[in-house]
Amino acid sequence: MRGSAPGTIPFLWVLTDRLGTKSDTIKEFFPDSYIHTVPFPKAEANAPAERPVTRERIGDPDDSYDAMAQAIIKETDIGIFKSTETQNTVKKHWPSHPLAKASKQTYGEEFRKRLLPPLQKRGVTEPNPNKKPREYSMTAEAKNSVS
Repeated sequence: MRGSAPGTIPFLWVLTDRLGTKSDTIKEFFPDSYIHTVPFPKAEANAPAERPVTRERIGDPDDSYDAMAQAIIKETDIGIFKSTETQNTVKKHWPSHPLAKASKQTYGEEFRKRLLPPLQKRGVTEPNPNKKPREYSMTAEAKNSVS
C-alpha cells in the first residue's frame, strides 16, 4: 500500500470504551498499536431518547394489523399455511412496514402477537397450537369474512 512502511498493517481498529467492547479475540489478533478506543457518548440519565415517528405509530396501530390480516386472508389459499408464507403479502402492500423487512423468526413472533388475533376473529385457526413449527389454517369462514 502506498504511504505505509513495509510489514505494517495499513488500518486502525476503532472501538468504543463501553464495557466488553474489546474482546479477547481482538486482543489476540491485533497489537495494541492498531487498536484505538474512543469514548462512547453517555445519554442523559433522565432524558428520554427521541424516537422518529413512523407510519406505524400514526393513528391506531391496530388498524394497520387489521388491514394486514384482511389482505392475508384474501391472498392466502384455504388450507394449512405457515406465518412466514404471509410475509410477501405484507411486503407487497406495506413495503416500508417493519414486518416487511423482518427476519423470518421475528416475523413469526410478531405474526403470532399482532396478526394472529385479528385473523382468528375472522376464522383462521391454529389446529395444533403446541406443535412447532407452528401452522395455521385458512378456513372458508375466514375467506367469507373479507369478501
